Amino acid sequence: MDGNILILPIGYGIFLKETTNSWTWFLEKLHECIGDVEGLTMVTDRAPAIVVSIQNVFPNAHHGLCGFHLIGNIVHTFGKNKKTTILFRKLVRAYKTTEFEFYWGRLRNIRDDVATYLSQIPREKWTIAYCPTTRYDYMTSNSVKSMNAVSNKARKLPILPLLEFFHALMQKWFYKWRMVIEKGTTILTKWAEDMVKKIKREFKDGRYPVLTIQHIKCMNSKVAT
Repeated sequence: MDGNILILPIGYGIFLKETTNSWTWFLEKLHECIGDVEGLTMVTDRAPAIVVSIQNVFPNAHHGLCGFHLIGNIVHTFGKNKKTTILFRKLVRAYKTTEFEFYWGRLRNIRDDVATYLSQIPREKWTIAYCPTTRYDYMTSNSVKSMNAVSNKARKLPILPLLEFFHALMQKWFYKWRMVIEKGTTILTKWAEDMVKKIKREFKDGRYPVLTIQHIKCMNSKVAT
């Protein structure tokens, strides 16, 4: 994602099946472009082929799991439950370990089976609180799914027309984004400018309260037990 919270594709690969060999090939090509990046985090689903390929090609990268896929697995296995979904999202996005443990206790109380299931997955894989790197609040791989949706019809084309589709799409997006940036009045992106304007409207005296993570109070939760 870029500074405007828009998808910023840096590469795409075409292969018949998602196998260890195909993912390894793709990641090796990616590695040729970006090298070893300190603090690199890759967010994917739990497909074994991806897990093995990341370990082989980017052994120093942190492999995080997609929260959207995890909650999907939970719903599929244990059924849909609104309270469970809310608690799961709070667990995923909790910044402090104490905050995480608070919601974890609530999940244990109302859905011990779901908590037991999640206990089998290392917390550093699916939470902010225990993540050893910075995920910048990106807890899903939904941007990839969005790219798949955009190219849904094009992916039925032969390889060369498909590549031309992606090439044209990237040119269109980058040109559009550049035009937006050139109209900016500050060094901030449009998204950041809009956020500043929103804050100014909410705090008319011009003073913005800045709180540290230590000030987050998880006791304000509205999730019923």
